[in-house]
Amino acid sequence: MRTVWLWAGLWLCAGCGRAGLAQGESSGTLVRRVPGPGAAERYQTQAPPGVALIDDDVGTLAQAAVAASGLRPDPRLAALARWVGQWTEPDGAAPGQSALDEAAHQLGLVEPTPHILVIGSNDTPQAGARLAHDLSSLLSQRAYSHFGGAVVPRGELSVYVLCLAFRFVELQPVPRSLAAGQPIVLQGQLPAGYAQPAWAVTQPDGQVVRGEPGPGARFDYRLPTAARGVYRVELLAQSQLGMTVVANFPVFVGQAPPEQVALAAPRTATGQDAQSAAARLLESINSERAHSGLAPLTLDERLTRIALAHDADMLEHGFVGHTSKTTGDAADRVARAGIRSGLTLENIGRGYSPDEVHAGLMQSPGHRGNILSPLATHVGIGVSLQSEDGHVAYLVTELFTRVTPALQADARDQLLLAINQGRAGRRRSQLQENAALSAAASGAVKRCFEPDGDAAVMDALRSSLPAGSRVSVVLSVASSLEDLASVQALQEPAAREVGLSLAQGERADTPPNSLCALVLLAQ
Repeated sequence: MRTVWLWAGLWLCAGCGRAGLAQGESSGTLVRRVPGPGAAERYQTQAPPGVALIDDDVGTLAQAAVAASGLRPDPRLAALARWVGQWTEPDGAAPGQSALDEAAHQLGLVEPTPHILVIGSNDTPQAGARLAHDLSSLLSQRAYSHFGGAVVPRGELSVYVLCLAFRFVELQPVPRSLAAGQPIVLQGQLPAGYAQPAWAVTQPDGQVVRGEPGPGARFDYRLPTAARGVYRVELLAQSQLGMTVVANFPVFVGQAPPEQVALAAPRTATGQDAQSAAARLLESINSERAHSGLAPLTLDERLTRIALAHDADMLEHGFVGHTSKTTGDAADRVARAGIRSGLTLENIGRGYSPDEVHAGLMQSPGHRGNILSPLATHVGIGVSLQSEDGHVAYLVTELFTRVTPALQADARDQLLLAINQGRAGRRRSQLQENAALSAAASGAVKRCFEPDGDAAVMDALRSSLPAGSRVSVVLSVASSLEDLASVQALQEPAAREVGLSLAQGERADTPPNSLCALVLLAQ
């Protein structure tokens, strides 16, 4: 008798209050495209009618499924299970996570890629016992809502596959393909325990756009599609573990969805220790940033220690999420370590190689947005290894913060340029600098970082402006020139002249190296 089995799993976590994870394929060489398991016209969360356990030896699968009391059948998961069985390698290696993700989407599934149990055996009783054992183990770790399974003959073996899904949203059907210009309509409701729905989308040009979290459990969004191409859509919701991915799927605008699935070469063991894996992830992050024209991130050992501690917390207490019962959320952990930053972002991923983890993060709009945040300057990467039935799994926490660099000599000119660019986009007149107003601003802004900074600035300004001056005063503190230039008050339509000055420092209510801008607008 010969038994080969593999568990392929996926844990998902959204990016620090914003976004989520869909696991990706490792960097294996693409060898072929194969027929997919289906060609659904719409994504939907309501299971269609049909058989949830496929093929002749359903007794073994049924026994395991019955043990999972409370799970609801979904024939699409059975179709996915049959496809996995058809394309599992002779050595038991199931299709990689990227292929599973693509196959699930072809069936109209929207939830994060299902957990897959794969067992190859020529001994039916042993296969049934193993399925029941592994299923019981999985159910003790996570909650699932739906199942489907299949048995596929493969030479001297039968491949037993059971798919378990966790469906955290009720979503009205969404077309997988749209004409250019048609909006992506997301309507539905979150279940009990989930609230504050939000969305994130990776557009065809690779840019990530996000929606702010809404109240309650219902949502109704219309996402514009200005360009042709693939839009990767994520729905997120707040839970006791922080912001959680509840749906992640591509919508094809102005083009037909693919009918085939890309199968990469089987995954091989990387043999990388935790430190080497972290170095590989940093290399991948900075390569992505360079490709997008962004500065590389600096590795911060303090952040790495925080990330490693969160890995240990998740492993010890059996959860994967941003919010811990013992340490709070990422911002809490950073603040407790004495690190002051105006930006805290966190990615959490899990996979069987650093490349697989990184690819999965980049497939998630929220996590991709964190990696490509133009405000981030530093990162800490915690990698913890888990032995999993002959495979090494990598649990990864990436923690991003910002340390504002020192002001450059041309910072004031850059701020004025950015303000006028913003005004031009709104068809406002360009502001001309008034030397007297700039001199008054320069003398007053120096007091911005005193304990009573705002009041001190205004007192200094009143004493330096000529009597009877009629100006609008905009005083703002931020961590970047872009944020300072985006203040809505700077778009005053009647303004024609401007005086401005900058200072840098910190006080009790600001992060280190904060920027303070004092802008005076006059007609």
